[in-house]
Amino acid sequence: MSLQAPSCAIPKSRTLLTKGPRVRVAKSLLALLPELKPLVTDPRHLWNGRHFPKFHMLPRELLGNWLLGTILEFEEGRTGWTIAEDHVGDGYLLHRPDRRGRWMEHVLVHQRNQASRTVEECVVAALAHKANPRHGPQYASGKTLVIFSEAKGAWHPSRVRWLIFGRHAFNDVWVMHPEHAGPARRAYCVALLTQLWGEAPAWRVVIEPGFDDWQVWRVQ
Repeated sequence: MSLQAPSCAIPKSRTLLTKGPRVRVAKSLLALLPELKPLVTDPRHLWNGRHFPKFHMLPRELLGNWLLGTILEFEEGRTGWTIAEDHVGDGYLLHRPDRRGRWMEHVLVHQRNQASRTVEECVVAALAHKANPRHGPQYASGKTLVIFSEAKGAWHPSRVRWLIFGRHAFNDVWVMHPEHAGPARRAYCVALLTQLWGEAPAWRVVIEPGFDDWQVWRVQ
């Protein structure tokens, strides 16, 4: 895996309390990688919502949390991030050395629901769904939202960033979608939509064919 020093202002993580009989913590991002293989090689697992024996979170939630963990390790230039969950919610990312973490929320943009809409319209609609006031004032507070998109077409993260500005209470909002990386390697684009200066940061995460390593590049 590739690591480097910080290059953008990712919103800070907070200290989490992780003790309790219902808390499940993965050993590491690397240890989880083989379990992601069916999700990455056959996207139908993301649609079917099959739970994993070790976690209650949905497959797309596990994959999204894992991808964000690779970005955090890349930007911080150190390892130590992993995935955890208790009995509620969409899991959280935990930095083992100092117990920092991020509570997660997830939403899926399914290709079959795209119809004639653009990718950007789909992302904005997904954000609006999760930011709906009917969820209550505390639903989004302090949480990280991941929008996992299967919508097809070009889109511009910097433009979408301004379309959602002021329309949600999440701590940070990320969009992830698959990319073509050849017959064996699997790639994902990950974009952060809450940095308000310069271009919206974006990364490319490539999983190696043996599901034993990955690479991360900052692409914007």
